[in-house]
Amino acid sequence: ISILSNVLLAFAVIAVMVSAFIINNTFSIVLGQRVRELALLRSLGATGRQVSRSVRLEAAVIGIVATALGLVGGYLLASLLRWVLVSLDFGNLPGAIPIRLRTVVVAAAVGIGATVLSSLGPARRARSISPIAGLHDQVRLTPTRFRRRVQIGGAVTAGGLVMLAVGMATELDTRPLLTALGGGALFTFMGVYLLSPVVARPVANLVGRPIQRIFGVPGRLARENAGRSPRRTAATAAALTVGLALVSVAAVVSDSMKVTFVEALDDGVEADLFIYMNSFNPTAGFSPELASGIRTVTVARPDLVESTLAYRFGFGGMTIGDSVKDIVSVDLALLDDHMDLQVVEGRSNGPHGGDSVGAILVHVDPAQDLGLTIGSPVTAGFAGGRTATFTVAAIFADSTMLGNWVIDAAAFDRYLPDAPDSFVSVVYADGAAPEVARAAVEVFTDAYPQVTVEDKAELRATTEARLDQLLAIITVFLGLSLFIAVLGITNTLALSVFERTRELGLLRAVGMTRRQLRRMIRWEAVIIALFGGLLGVAIGVLFGMAAIAAIPETFIDVVSVPVQRLAFYLLISGMFGILAAIFPARRASRLDVLEAIGYE
Repeated sequence: ISILSNVLLAFAVIAVMVSAFIINNTFSIVLGQRVRELALLRSLGATGRQVSRSVRLEAAVIGIVATALGLVGGYLLASLLRWVLVSLDFGNLPGAIPIRLRTVVVAAAVGIGATVLSSLGPARRARSISPIAGLHDQVRLTPTRFRRRVQIGGAVTAGGLVMLAVGMATELDTRPLLTALGGGALFTFMGVYLLSPVVARPVANLVGRPIQRIFGVPGRLARENAGRSPRRTAATAAALTVGLALVSVAAVVSDSMKVTFVEALDDGVEADLFIYMNSFNPTAGFSPELASGIRTVTVARPDLVESTLAYRFGFGGMTIGDSVKDIVSVDLALLDDHMDLQVVEGRSNGPHGGDSVGAILVHVDPAQDLGLTIGSPVTAGFAGGRTATFTVAAIFADSTMLGNWVIDAAAFDRYLPDAPDSFVSVVYADGAAPEVARAAVEVFTDAYPQVTVEDKAELRATTEARLDQLLAIITVFLGLSLFIAVLGITNTLALSVFERTRELGLLRAVGMTRRQLRRMIRWEAVIIALFGGLLGVAIGVLFGMAAIAAIPETFIDVVSVPVQRLAFYLLISGMFGILAAIFPARRASRLDVLEAIGYE
């Protein structure tokens, strides 16, 4: 429950961050349209502080209304989620869903705070309006100077990249590592956001050229509209950039994890059959009697089953020095027949082929860190203040399946006797028919409904399916940020249509049809969405590489970039652009030509 709560909280933070970009962009556009009104207020005696305060108060009112609506919507969504869980047999949840005062306070702080903070930049610029500016017809809200924006953006990006490099290249504990990677990702994204107007125009022109060739004048106007205001294009696409960056990170990491596990199964697993818990959770296990029963097949039918190997996991079960280690136990004499750990030194069946009980197998990374070689003593601590000294029998390179530390089952039972079997592997005898040998094993596994029996191909397919399912769940949650991004593009285009009312009226006056006008708005949205998508995918791949470099090789040691999936995400972003343009395009096409020309 705690893990689920933290995951949901992380996605909530992402949604708020994406929304903040939209709020900031909306205030910038709206105040830009009201700049003459604000300047006239200054000319009538209002101070810059009063103008700025009025903008912040307006943001606070919007935040209060949004918080109230969000609380109601959140309660309804929570009720829907509870109904779904009950329908999926997660158990009956009696009573009404409670609403704590803490929930209301946090929601109000986040909703109002995010809205007010997002309005500070536009409010500061509104404060700088000169009273005399209200006398000019073409007065505009002056944004931050472009050169200054580039300088600040470059410095922030450089700082973020340095933090990412530190997290990727140095050995850090978990908390400092997450701080370096998280801070580096945040600063890098903020820097790229500040620098994005620099590339908005060339990217918009590049993406828009095929559209111009296909759709002619409407396509050309869409390309020029997207490129003529790079600040607005970048700000409009920012929310989509955030969403696609997060989805791309998940895609790169999950695909690399999947490739790592598949290659580990292909290259490191020699066994023919696997028995494990249905949840494939190493912390949960089953009785050792199952492996004992299968071993009777080895004695009774050696023509079918050659050997059976049980694996036990001791998470945090051993300490070396002041460091807690996870440990795995197997019968070292049989390990080579079932697993290929890619031994680089020594032998896995005991020191120099001797007694395996006092042997320990060590992955190359901790061996290098501790200066261990073949024959080195390793003093390990166990529960109850007991200690044992093992001898390094082998140093291996592949830790994907068994982790970094492996000891013999007899030694494990001596110090951790209550641990259940986590999974069991079976090797068929040479020449045995797989179907017959499997049937002989399933005579015993049928009495254990909590276990799954699979061969190597089935285990690979199951592993891939579970990782794909995990990615699908993450993508669904992140889809909320993409939905918010679509609302942002729709909002900005609607405000843009309102701002360009006279321009659109002139286009209609010189002969542009309603259909051409809708097409122009639609393809402008597509260009903006593709710009945000390209930027988001590029950032996501970069952050994915950083995450993979920081994740231990036990989980990921292969980098895989799912090009087809990322291309699909870009296609989806373009479709989102089309959806976002439906309402603004319809509104633009319905403008009365004469009223639009006379609009100020």
